[in-house]
Amino acid sequence: MASGCNLGKGQPAGVEIARVDGKVLTSVAFQDYLVDVFGSEKEIQGGDQLMSRLFDQYLEEQVFLVKAVSMGIRVGEEEVRQHLEMMTPGNEETDEDRDRFQSRYRDSLLTRKLKDQVVAQRVDVMPEEIEDYYRRNPDRFRVPTMIRLRQILVDEELEAKRIQEELSKDADRFQVLASVHSLSPDKGRARSYEEGELPEDVRKAVSALKEQEITGIVHDSQGYHIFQLIGKEPDQALPLSEVNQKIEQLLYREKSKMVLEEFLLELRKEIPVEIIQGNLEFRYLEEE
Repeated sequence: MASGCNLGKGQPAGVEIARVDGKVLTSVAFQDYLVDVFGSEKEIQGGDQLMSRLFDQYLEEQVFLVKAVSMGIRVGEEEVRQHLEMMTPGNEETDEDRDRFQSRYRDSLLTRKLKDQVVAQRVDVMPEEIEDYYRRNPDRFRVPTMIRLRQILVDEELEAKRIQEELSKDADRFQVLASVHSLSPDKGRARSYEEGELPEDVRKAVSALKEQEITGIVHDSQGYHIFQLIGKEPDQALPLSEVNQKIEQLLYREKSKMVLEEFLLELRKEIPVEIIQGNLEFRYLEEE
């Protein structure tokens, strides 16, 4: 059994591999679909399981397309033309390639319009659903603890100890000493960091500090650091008013996916699909 697709190799051109509502689908059409998905025929490699899932995806699109046509959904030539102008196909493409791409995009627009219509009719997100999601997922809508630090970075431990000794007498000189001695590009300017993004050694070093206090020397691959704590803002929950739209969009996407999955199940009962497995160049594995 071939590991790649190679549909049509050693077979008559356009061998029939499936029928969707009586519409004949050929090996050549499926190969063209795979080229559109992967971008290049050289990239099309996969075992039986991957090829079966891609074939299922191809059949699903054909089912949606049949339904769109039966419902009288239309795509205007101007819609296709405008998109193709934005795509600006390369000069290496033949007229046949451009015609195939145009036809493929027209079909894609049809199925997209159908899906948008189904989602618009069946999906609605109520305010109480947004509030419930907000209550059930408090950790998703928090501002993390922010720590504001200055740093001095040098490459010699003795220099770091000398600077630390000076700072122990007058921590207010941190910015001045940093501007003279620090190898860090920020030259001691205060920067804010998410606490969770700081290296563990730095987190430990600053965890017990009060504002304006300095750490001991922290050594890493960059050199020897001394940090000064400028301020700390504890994590806090974002108000619902700030995340309302984000939650609504998230729930809308989740509901849309479920609705389209349910709609596809309805279509599978309505639109007959016949797979001619003997003409496929991979072993078709049905989804469990």
